[in-house]
Amino acid sequence: MNTVFFKGKISIIINWGMYIGFFAAMFVCIFAKRNLHTDEVSTYVLSNNSYGHAVCVDPEWYRTYENPEEVWLKNMAVQEGHGFDYKNVWYQQTFDVHPPLYYCLVHTISSFFPGKYSVWFAGSINIIFGLLTLLYLRKIVRYLTKNEIAVFLVSCSLILSSGVLSATTFLRMYIMAMFFVTLITYLFIRGLNERGPKFYIEIMTVSVMGALTHYYYIIYLFHLCLIFGIILLKKKEFSGVILSALSIIMSGILAVICFPNMIEQSIGGGYRGAETISNLSHGSLAEYLNRVRSCFDIVDSQLFGGLFFLYLVIGLILYFVERFILKKKMVIQIDEWLLLGTPVFFYFMSISKAAVYLTDRYFHPIYAVLIGFVVTTLYMLLNDGFEKRKAVIIMSVLLVLGSVKDFRTNWFYLYRHSGELVELSSYNKDKNCIYIMNDPNEINPSFYEIRNYNSVTFVPIDELEKLEEIDVDCAKGLIVSCGKACDQEAIAEAVYETWPQLDDYEKLGDHSFSVTYYFYNKK
Repeated sequence: MNTVFFKGKISIIINWGMYIGFFAAMFVCIFAKRNLHTDEVSTYVLSNNSYGHAVCVDPEWYRTYENPEEVWLKNMAVQEGHGFDYKNVWYQQTFDVHPPLYYCLVHTISSFFPGKYSVWFAGSINIIFGLLTLLYLRKIVRYLTKNEIAVFLVSCSLILSSGVLSATTFLRMYIMAMFFVTLITYLFIRGLNERGPKFYIEIMTVSVMGALTHYYYIIYLFHLCLIFGIILLKKKEFSGVILSALSIIMSGILAVICFPNMIEQSIGGGYRGAETISNLSHGSLAEYLNRVRSCFDIVDSQLFGGLFFLYLVIGLILYFVERFILKKKMVIQIDEWLLLGTPVFFYFMSISKAAVYLTDRYFHPIYAVLIGFVVTTLYMLLNDGFEKRKAVIIMSVLLVLGSVKDFRTNWFYLYRHSGELVELSSYNKDKNCIYIMNDPNEINPSFYEIRNYNSVTFVPIDELEKLEEIDVDCAKGLIVSCGKACDQEAIAEAVYETWPQLDDYEKLGDHSFSVTYYFYNKK
């Protein structure tokens, strides 16, 4: 079956079909986004803002913006004369908690469209690096199994994974980090047997680029290098250990030279680095185990539909049958297989402890490699213990079932719940909006909604008495958006006092930090 099914033109069609299908799936998922996370707005702000480091309204409070979109676009879009301003991008990241490479790519694309915003500026980066991740995941599985059916199955597992597709809809650097994790894993697996000058140049280059994408990449790289070194020491290939170590040390030096602030941000005085170190150094064993369980549930539901333990039980049974009953030898290179799986495990355990938030995004970088490890393990256990056709059927059922079981639940970053609020804002485009701010930094995710109104006026929550100074037409009613932490009743009373012709209101919806009401005259 392997030599017939994957032969000639059929093989070409199937292989290209994988990439086309993955491209289509990612495109549809990003197209389905209904709103933005506050960090997704920050993606554009930190890439393009030439005025400051956040979405900021003018210091001149109570100004009415006749074009609400202006408030965000002046911060999120590249302004005339500031295109391809990488010095500014580098500078912006000194105030952030992430390295600058991803933001440079967003800025590059945005620079071709000055004054404009599109979800596709960042979305296209996710699609490109998603396709590159698929390419190198296939290379890993092909290298380990020498079997095109296993390559086909791992491709399907990645393409059908709601966790991976959901990750591509999050307009941040995590898909890019997933690519660099997958690529460096492939290089090290191949490097167990094929090392030369090219290998050391490649791992240096990829290590620098990965470190400049996300600091958690460095945690994965540390464990990958550790296992790689142990394997080489076991094989008594001491020169390989020394040259690899020197290459990684040199890549670290180059990364710091490129972006000196990475030391402070990751392990120094940066607030996110300080939070991470605090998590690593504090907390009881019970608290840590609870964090591990919570993180496991996240990854298990997103990649395996909650069936990981089923995979584990089946795997242990098959291993026992093959090793002790059928007396079979493993059909995969053990060192390469360990190098694929062990760093993933240690990364998971480290991030479960260190992560500031228990959220899926911090595990996105290892999603592809983890899928590859599960597929190669199933292949190893099934290929010799069963007739190949049966092995393929069993693997297909397990992998597809795990991929699609929770397909309808893993779509947090689409923000479908806020779709109705955004739609209502377009219906109310003839109405003016008062935005009562609890914290200026909380206005980020209101972009998709507020830009649709006729105008917007920002008022601090502690200066509600200033409402009477605002000249806003409310003959058609008034939209009031405010922080969820604000006193809703106090705001309603202030609105009634300022505009006595308004005597009732209803909630239109909420998203992220804010909630929106429509005030009107019910008579």
